Amino acid sequence: MYTTLSDSHGMMSDEETFEYFLDCDMSKYVYEQTHKKNPARFPTYKVIQKMKAICSPPLDSIEKTATKIQVRIQSLMQHTVERIVKSLKHEINQYMDENNQDFVEMVLLSSWGMDGSTGYSQYHQSFPGTNQQDDSDVFSVTTTPIHLYLLSNRKHIFWYNLTPQSIRYCRPIMLEFVKESKQVVIDCKNTIKRELSELVPVKIDLEQEKYVLVDFDFVMSKVDGIEDSKGSVLEEKTAYTEKAL
Repeated sequence: MYTTLSDSHGMMSDEETFEYFLDCDMSKYVYEQTHKKNPARFPTYKVIQKMKAICSPPLDSIEKTATKIQVRIQSLMQHTVERIVKSLKHEINQYMDENNQDFVEMVLLSSWGMDGSTGYSQYHQSFPGTNQQDDSDVFSVTTTPIHLYLLSNRKHIFWYNLTPQSIRYCRPIMLEFVKESKQVVIDCKNTIKRELSELVPVKIDLEQEKYVLVDFDFVMSKVDGIEDSKGSVLEEKTAYTEKAL
């Protein structure tokens, strides 16, 4: 009876399938068993693989070495905002029709920060071109989209992140096998800020020659305090100020 009722709904779309896979925190094995029980409702695991690729930034924007992996922020933010706008096509088109506009300018506000973590299992793997043998420390830089609002009216919010602490919205920028230190934090902060300052707006085409132009704004909301030689603390925590409210 359960199978008959499930079959009556037809095959799930790719987006519905991926949402189901994530919501249930499924492994590949569990999903494949679900597919075998009800193949008329659940597509093959190839759909999950395809959606994972769609939800990731382009591979050519990712740089990797034996100790570090990093994505170009311009590509990451373009991919992020394209996914958000895609989910808002109906609302955006409705707004344009009501205001007799062919394009609309928006701003995506995001938070970003860096942190180090320790205590990982050490496998003593060799790293080409370096004498480093310790893979127990990982330093990360991440960003999280907060909300997408109209450039001409900050209070007109098209999309709002209701769970900014969820790992689903955390977008990794860089992961590196290195122990967190004052110099690592300063160098990383300067590098990321320089790359953020070079971001350019993204144009996203819609139907009927309409388009959305999205610029980016960032709030640095997470960085550990690092004591310098004089005992003072290097700390820059904005934690959503007026920009994010």
